[in-house]
Amino acid sequence: MEINKLKTFVNLAQTLNFSETAANLYISQSSVSKHIKSLEKEIGHSLFIRSNKNVVLSSYGKIMLPYAQQILNCNKELELKFEQFQAQNNKTIVLGTIPTFSNYAIFQKIMAFNKTNPDINIILKEYETADIYQEVLKGKIDLAFVRNINKLLANFDVIKLKTESFKLYLPDNDSLAKQKVVKIADLKNKTFITLNKNSLLQDPVLQLCREAGFEANITFVSDRVNSILEMVKSKQGVAIMMDSLPAVKGVSVHDISPTIKDELLFIKKRQSNRAPLNSLWNYLKNTIPIRNS
Repeated sequence: MEINKLKTFVNLAQTLNFSETAANLYISQSSVSKHIKSLEKEIGHSLFIRSNKNVVLSSYGKIMLPYAQQILNCNKELELKFEQFQAQNNKTIVLGTIPTFSNYAIFQKIMAFNKTNPDINIILKEYETADIYQEVLKGKIDLAFVRNINKLLANFDVIKLKTESFKLYLPDNDSLAKQKVVKIADLKNKTFITLNKNSLLQDPVLQLCREAGFEANITFVSDRVNSILEMVKSKQGVAIMMDSLPAVKGVSVHDISPTIKDELLFIKKRQSNRAPLNSLWNYLKNTIPIRNS
């Protein structure tokens, strides 16, 4: 039996709600269903009794639950022993980042830390927002710099860097470029250039447009901010993206109403306490004017 499937089973036994378990484990609801069906096929019995109104543990599920919990506890202890051993021999920190990390002043602070702590090797790995949380939980990266919009953070230690409001990016000769604040409804007849879905920044923009009474006409999708800004500059459309992007000649930036707010965070898996990681974590908390939790 696979550990991830047992984790899904135990969590679902606690929540009795597929969507809540999916949110807790940072996986899709369909993945929850697949994990449970795979376990049921493996043991030859149904673990849950499903109906249109609710989900309850079956008799076989009740028998299996304490053993599954015991296996997970043993696995957790084993992982901790491995982590403790690795901590004595490994001074490498893998930092996962969103693609725009280098646009923020915190990037330079990380580089300064690395320079003053040459014995600690910091490896930067770029991820899309949709993937980065799960990579931290899997232990593939030690900590991450992420953008968060309504994401559950119960499994992480968090340092909150700042809150950003989304902005509108227009060709500087656009008819709306003279307005300091642009209403979303005024973009009804515009074509849109957006980040891809894995950035988790496309759907909030589409929702803003729907709430203003129209469907966004998307003509170009990219995973690169610079490509989008160049498309805007060449009058191929408008874009709604995060603040703190590099200035591009020919592109004007405007507040929007209503807007989207997100938080920039550092996260690490709870109980990840390797000495080099703690050193960087404490540096971040003590160096940056931030709100900690």
